[in-house]
Formats: sequence, C-alpha cells, structure tokens
Amino acid sequence: GSLTASSGPIDGQPSRARRQRDRAAKKRIPSRRTAALRTAPGQPATMLKLLLLLATAWAQMTINRVPIGNAQRRSGAGSLVLEVQGVGNLTVPANEDPATAVERFAARATEAGFRMNNVTMLNMMEWLCERRQCTRPLTGPVMLEVTGAGNLTVLMHEEPAAKVEEFAAMAVANGIPFNVETMRSMLKSLCNSRSCFRDIAGPLTLNVTDVGEFTVLPWEEPADRVEYFSGLVVEAGLGMTRQSAQQMLEWFCQRRVCRRGLTRPLTLSIGEVGNVTVRPFEEPAYVIERFSSAATAAGLQMNVETMLAALEWFCARRSCHRPITGPHRLVVNGVGNITVRPFQDPAAVVERFSAQASEMGYGITADAMLQMLSYFCERRSCHRRLTGPWTLQLDVANVTVRPFEEPAAIVEVFGAKAQQAGLEVDEEMLQQILNFFCERRSCHRPLNPALEINVPDLGTLKVAPHEDPADAVEQFALVAMQKGLDMTGKQMVEMLTLICEQRVCRRLGVRPPSELNQTSTESLMPPEAEAAVPEAPLPAAETSTTE
Repeated sequence: GSLTASSGPIDGQPSRARRQRDRAAKKRIPSRRTAALRTAPGQPATMLKLLLLLATAWAQMTINRVPIGNAQRRSGAGSLVLEVQGVGNLTVPANEDPATAVERFAARATEAGFRMNNVTMLNMMEWLCERRQCTRPLTGPVMLEVTGAGNLTVLMHEEPAAKVEEFAAMAVANGIPFNVETMRSMLKSLCNSRSCFRDIAGPLTLNVTDVGEFTVLPWEEPADRVEYFSGLVVEAGLGMTRQSAQQMLEWFCQRRVCRRGLTRPLTLSIGEVGNVTVRPFEEPAYVIERFSSAATAAGLQMNVETMLAALEWFCARRSCHRPITGPHRLVVNGVGNITVRPFQDPAAVVERFSAQASEMGYGITADAMLQMLSYFCERRSCHRRLTGPWTLQLDVANVTVRPFEEPAAIVEVFGAKAQQAGLEVDEEMLQQILNFFCERRSCHRPLNPALEINVPDLGTLKVAPHEDPADAVEQFALVAMQKGLDMTGKQMVEMLTLICEQRVCRRLGVRPPSELNQTSTESLMPPEAEAAVPEAPLPAAETSTTE
C-alpha cells in the first residue's frame, strides 16, 4: 500500500530533461517587434493590453464602417488580397501597381451601389503600400470640358465610362443631341489622364420572339427602356407579365451596368371613383386613360384635370414616356363631327355617333365605323373593339342589332312589326329584349314611350315608340285634310317641335298635306332646326384632329 521510489519519472509529470528544455526556451531573446511591445520595468500590464488592442484595430481598419480583414498572400501567386466585408475582395496581382487595383475596385464598387470616397481609397493604399512597393499615387479628380454641353468631372473612385454615360443621359434629357462616337471620344480623352476599366456600354438590341425588338443606347437606363417597350406591347394588345419584363431586364444587366430594377406596382386612390394601379410593364398614361374610360362608361364623373393630377403622381415615382392624349376630333363630311375626349373610349364614342346618325337616316356601315375607329386608335389608346352584331333568337323571330344601330330603335321596330302581325308584345317584353343587347354592347337611350297630343278641333295625335315623329305629324295632317279639316303648316311645325323635345326625331322637317303626293317638295322646319340639318352624306370622309 506504500509508494516505492524509482529512478524513472512518475506518470503525469515531465522528466528533468524536459523541464530543463522548457526553461531554456523561456530565456530566448525576443524579436525586435515583440520587444517593442514589452513594458518597461514598473509599467502597468494594462499598457501592454492597450498596445495590443491598437495593433489589432489597425489590422481591422474599416471602409465606410465596413471592417476590412487581414491581408492574405495566395500561395505561389504573390498576390495581396484585401477582404472588404460586405463589398468584396481587392486583389493586387504581383505585377500590378496597388493604385491601379484600388482605383479599379473603387470604380466597380461605386457602380455596384456601394459608397466609396477618397479617404477610403487612401486608407486602402496606405495598408497595401506597407506590404507592397507602390510606384504611383491615386489619380483624380479629372475634368473634361465638352463644348455646348458643360464640364464633366470624374472623381477618384468613379469609373470614367460610367460618368460619360451619366453625362450623356443628362445632356439628352436637356435636349442636347449625343451619339456613341462623341461618348467614345470623351472616354478616350479621360483615359489619357487616368486609368479606365471598361468601354462605353452598348448599344444593345434585344429581339423578343413574336413581339419585336428594342435597343438600349449607352446613355439610357435599361429599366427605363424595358418599361417603355413593355408599355407599348400592352397598348398593342399583346400579352406581357412582370416575369417577362424582368427576364428582358436581366438580359441587359448581364451585358452592362444597371443602376435600378423595375418599378414596383403603384396604386393611387381617386376619390369616390376607385383605385388605379400601374404595374411595372404598363405605361401610366395608358392605364389612366383606360381607367377613366371605364369610369365614364359606368356613369362616374371624370375630367382632364383629375387625369393630369394622377399622371403627375405616378411620374414622380416611376418612368413615364408619354402624356395624356386628346381631345381628338374627326370630321365626317355630310354627317357631322366626332370628338373623343381623354376620358372616353373611342369605340364607345364611334358607336354612339353611328347609332345617332343611323337614326337620323344616314347610311352608316360597319366598314365606315372601322375607319373612324382606326383614325382615333392611330392617335391615342383604344381599350376595346367595336361590338356586334348581336342576335337574339325568339320563338316568333330573330332580333339582330348591328354595330351602327341603336338597340332601342331596333327593338321598337320589332315591337311594331309584331303588333302588326297580331302578336302580343307588351312593354315589359320589349324591355327584356333591350336589356339583352345592353348587357353586351353600348346603349345610348331607353325605349321611346308612346306619345299622345290633343290638338283642339282636330283630334289626338298618336306617335308609336318605333314611329318617326315627322311621319306621324304628316299622317295626322293628311287625315285631317281628308276629313275637310283645316290644318296649317305652322300647326304642323309646332306639333313636331313639341314631340322632338321629348324623344329622338329622325327628320326635322314636315311637308304640307297638299304636297305629300308630289315627287319633289320643300319641307317645313322649325326655325332653330334649319341650321342643324346635316347635309347629304358623301362617299369619302374627311378627317382632322385637335391635339
């Protein structure tokens, strides 16, 4: 149970020889750098800790408050690598001057959106020059005078090609013409005074299958051109999505610098009318025009001032490429004028004009309507096509309304023919027929009510819903004359005027009973209607516009 002495070492303890070697190692002469950090006799130990902290802080210097790690040497390459956390690595090859490497790193970091400055670059240079021989200082700033456009200054941390592109963009925005040759000449002058790391970007052209192609010039921002092109595609009625627009932008950004991405969707509330949202692939003016047209069609109040205020709101937050358009006016010889205001849909206005012209007896056709619509769509946005023809199949007959016809007028004629055929047709049934068409196309008036006017000493004048008031007045006067009653032309005009105040009149003139059977007669007309009577339609249409 007792321990026995032995000449060998006890387990777990170092041998005498090992202890002697350790003591000798502790007496080694320190290096010059280590000795400089040792404290003098009697100096507090905290001073040594402070010096060590300062040395560590120097090794961990920051760029814009971003810590920079220690320099590393790549084995066998002879390169210095300075790691900038959150930015990237600055690599200085063995055969490259540190100033060139720092200028290249700062230029690329600046184009990538990082904040660089002269102080940062000088700190980087100081760090590198302690470890590598530096043959030149940093260059900059460099100024270039451009006749007729102004002065261009390129700072130490900026890429000359990027500054030339920005300068050209500002010049073009101010109406100063620019081209690629001028830009490359400017870049060449700058590169004679300082280092440059890339050429002018572009022009770049992208061909979109089944859609078309578009080009981004060196002074243009790719996101702006993608949004512009996408807006044209949408206005042309072709399909476009945010994903497609993003893919187009990425194509450009893989080949040149992009300074921003696509705009996010923006929504604006317009009072009691509703909310209007512009997506990144839509043109704000187009969306506002479409929204306003739909609001007008729904009976809501819209005006140009509201539209312009909405456009200003969107353009302060994203790119805009055209204004609100209109009003546009079309003159159709022999028929009348058509005016489409910015908040109206051209198809709806053409349909209304054609329906009214047809009711007035003019020979409007579907081809003529298409020509009218084409005129407007070449000058502004159109949001739908012309509608029709529409056909309703009934047990007794089919009712068809063509694009240039007023649905109410066709339903009224159908009702009259049905009654003449001995069929029972009431107002409720006719209203249901009208509702069928109005749910599928634009309707501009309700069914005409039957009118009765009591004429003293002559009887009661009845005007059926489908009947033209002028025809009814003439027939009433003819019957009165056959009965030997005296009815003057003045009375006929007064009756027609009274009726036309309550419903649509196809004709604004009446013929005296004594002339109804003659081949050529001159109509009696209300004085205020004479100047409003349209001329006979001509085969060709003459057009003009008011911007």
